Amino acid sequence: MALLTPPVMAIVSASFCCIQKAKGASRSAPSIQRLKRCRQIGQARAFAPYRGPEFLPGEEVQSDEDLAEFLYSRAETLYHPVGTCKMGSDLLAVVDVQLRVIGIEGLRVADASVMPSIISGHTNAPSIMIGERAADLIKGVVLTPAREAKSAEGEERLRR
Repeated sequence: MALLTPPVMAIVSASFCCIQKAKGASRSAPSIQRLKRCRQIGQARAFAPYRGPEFLPGEEVQSDEDLAEFLYSRAETLYHPVGTCKMGSDLLAVVDVQLRVIGIEGLRVADASVMPSIISGHTNAPSIMIGERAADLIKGVVLTPAREAKSAEGEERLRR
């Protein structure tokens, strides 16, 4: 598989909570600008029939300093990040089916980031399974039909 070089390097930043709390927070703080943009979208005429008063942060919160304070005290992630190192064999895959980073020898990824997309349940159990499988791969443990059957038998017992 040929290694693709993107025309522009992606910037991934989950630092939305890194907001200046000091007086006079920067107007260019990305989180403040995003919140203002959300407000603009919510005020669009198309939403008028569905719009009530702003619940959070509230219409009285207008200054950049107050918006920064609101974000600093309330912002959090809702979803567990997944899919940032997609596993697979297609051109979008970063990790192969043995959890090896494509194009970098000796590096594996063993967490929820290898999931191609978010699952409908909690990511804890699948992440543990991915870690366990990575440990087996690193140790050279091969899934034999007997081991697969034993695993399936255990899963069946858990369903009962």
